[in-house]
Amino acid sequence: MGNKQEQYSDVHFISCMNVEEYLDDYLDAEMPLRVRDMFEAHLARCEECRVLVMETRTMLSAVAQLDDRPLDEGVRQRLRETLLETVGYSPYDSSASIRLIK
Repeated sequence: MGNKQEQYSDVHFISCMNVEEYLDDYLDAEMPLRVRDMFEAHLARCEECRVLVMETRTMLSAVAQLDDRPLDEGVRQRLRETLLETVGYSPYDSSASIRLIK
C-alpha cells in the first residue's frame, strides 16, 4: 500500500459510513491534514461519531494501563467459552496456529 497521502487521495468527504474505517489513522494522527480537517468537521456536526471517538479513546487509554499478568484458570475458561460462543474461535484452541492470549 502507498503512503497515507495516496491512500486518502480519493477521499472528498467524511460521513458516518466511513468514520470507523478512518478512526485508527485519526487517533494515531496518521491522516493527511486535509482529511483530518474533514473528519473533524464531521465530528463537529455528528454527536454519534463524537461519542464513538470518545469511547474509543477511553477504551484505548484503559487498555494501555492494564497489567500484563497471566489470567487465572477460571477467567481463562470463561473467556475461552465466551469467544467460542460469540466468534466461533478461541486463541486457546490447540489447533490454532497463533496463540493470541497467554
